[in-house]
Amino acid sequence: MPILEDRIAAGMGSVIDESRVKEWVLVPSWQLRRGARYCCLQITGDSMEPSLRGGALVLVNLDRHDPTRLVGRLVASYIPNDGAVVRELWEDETRRYWILWARNPEHKDRIVRKDDEGGVT
Repeated sequence: MPILEDRIAAGMGSVIDESRVKEWVLVPSWQLRRGARYCCLQITGDSMEPSLRGGALVLVNLDRHDPTRLVGRLVASYIPNDGAVVRELWEDETRRYWILWARNPEHKDRIVRKDDEGGVT
């Protein structure tokens, strides 16, 4: 699995370039979905502490997913004009917004309107 040079933010968003491979890491096949594309990204920032700390590697499935099936799970999300972040995905009570929840209470959650959901992957 390639580890990309770019990092995924647990804080302010960042841009990811899939062509910039830093190194490679072995990942057990049982952790992968057949036919899916993956990469590893290193976390920078502290918005997901204490569960994910800066420097940790996350395995990211690059194929597009239906966000409604990922509610309550950790996701790598691209926010237009902001960049890629790792957060926990939730819906608001009206079901009109996605909430990208930061586990560290010192960071604000990110709110994305569902009609802008092209940015939530």
